[in-house]
Amino acid sequence: MAWIYKHPKSGCWFIGWRVGKKAFNRSTGTADGKEAETQLATCEIMVTTSREGKLTEAVFRSLTGQSVQRVAFKPIVAAAPLRGFRSARCAAITTWQTGGAGGEN
Repeated sequence: MAWIYKHPKSGCWFIGWRVGKKAFNRSTGTADGKEAETQLATCEIMVTTSREGKLTEAVFRSLTGQSVQRVAFKPIVAAAPLRGFRSARCAAITTWQTGGAGGEN
């Protein structure tokens, strides 16, 4: 269940809701109580559909008029340089363990 409250300093209405044990809140960006109630109803629908496992991109778009922003991640380190790092590290460890004898006893 979501709720609204008026922030004492800004005069704007805020929406609060919980997901599991974590509480969230965000400003409605308005001092108009009726507009805040409309946003609250939208939020309650999204929370309910999310809990039911039915919150899809299409439902989100129909409720908010916004699309979900897609983000693509690139690998931080390429595989080839990492292989060189591993072999250099192994050689350094072998040298340290053998007292600089390069792996020979």
